[in-house]
Amino acid sequence: KKKRYKMGYQTQKTKKTSNVKVALRVRPMLKKEKLEECEECVEVEKSVSQVIIGKKRGFTYDYTFDERDTQEGIYEKVAQPLVERIFEGYNGTIFAYGQTGSGKT
Repeated sequence: KKKRYKMGYQTQKTKKTSNVKVALRVRPMLKKEKLEECEECVEVEKSVSQVIIGKKRGFTYDYTFDERDTQEGIYEKVAQPLVERIFEGYNGTIFAYGQTGSGKT
């Protein structure tokens, strides 16, 4: 069983439901970072939808994705259900946030 780290804010993992879902995708290392032999400092624990920063700092999200996940796979898990609900008459928004050039498209 994967260890879950404590956090200050709980999400979907609690019994509460929410209309807001948060997904996080960790980008692959840049060529420059690889050339400079930088170490990866972010670990994705998909089984518990958690991202570990450094050694012990954990953050839990509704969805977590790493550099191996495809755009299509992320769309199918996150956006497609929302798009289907829009065609049923519901409102929906997908907000992508991140550094310029980091792959939000």
